[in-house]
Amino acid sequence: MYKRGRLKGDPNRYPQERNYIMPVVAFSLLVGMIIAPQVGKGLWPMGLFPLAVGLGYGLKRIGIRQELAVGIACFAIGLLWPQGWLHPSAPAEGTYQIQGRVYGEPNLRSENRMTFYLNGVRLDGVAQPSRAYCTLHTYGEEPLPVLFDGAELLFEGRVYHPRGKSGPHDFDYRMWLYQSGISYGIAGIKDLRIRNTQ
Repeated sequence: MYKRGRLKGDPNRYPQERNYIMPVVAFSLLVGMIIAPQVGKGLWPMGLFPLAVGLGYGLKRIGIRQELAVGIACFAIGLLWPQGWLHPSAPAEGTYQIQGRVYGEPNLRSENRMTFYLNGVRLDGVAQPSRAYCTLHTYGEEPLPVLFDGAELLFEGRVYHPRGKSGPHDFDYRMWLYQSGISYGIAGIKDLRIRNTQ
C-alpha cells in the first residue's frame, strides 16, 4: 500500500502537491487572455510582475504556498500576450494620396456601395505593412467602377481607424477587421484611376 510521505529534499511538500501549480498557470493565463480585449492598450500589466515577486517572497517567508503570486504573474502574461494582435500598428487618420492593388474580388453592396481589400498600400508614397479595407460610394446616377483582382489603383482617400461594437446587433467592426489582419480602413475615395487592365 502506498504510504503518503514528503518528497526527498523538501520537508514541506507531499508528492500529491507537485502538479498544483499547473491548473493555476493555465487558469490565470486564460483569464488574462479573455479580459485582454476589454482593457486599454499599454504596458501597464508589467506592473503586476513586481507585485507577484514581492507577494511570492512574502508568502515564502511565512511558509505559505506561492500559487497566488504565480497566478498574478501568469494573469499579467495573459493580458500582454494578445496585445500585438488586439492593437496592431496603423497609419494616422487623415487624407492621403493612395496606391495599391485590389486583393480578391470586390463585393457589391446596397446603395451604390462597393467594398474591397487593398494590398501593397502606399500612403503619400510610404509603404504600409498591412492591407486596408476600402469602401467606395457613388451618388446619383454615377456608376460604380469595374474593379478586379490585381487592379492597380491610384486615388485620394481618407484613412480611418475602425471602432468597436456598435449597431443594433452589437457588431464589433474593429475585431472583424483584425481577424483578417487589417488595422485600418479607407473611405471617401475620389479621383479613382485604374492603372492596368484585365
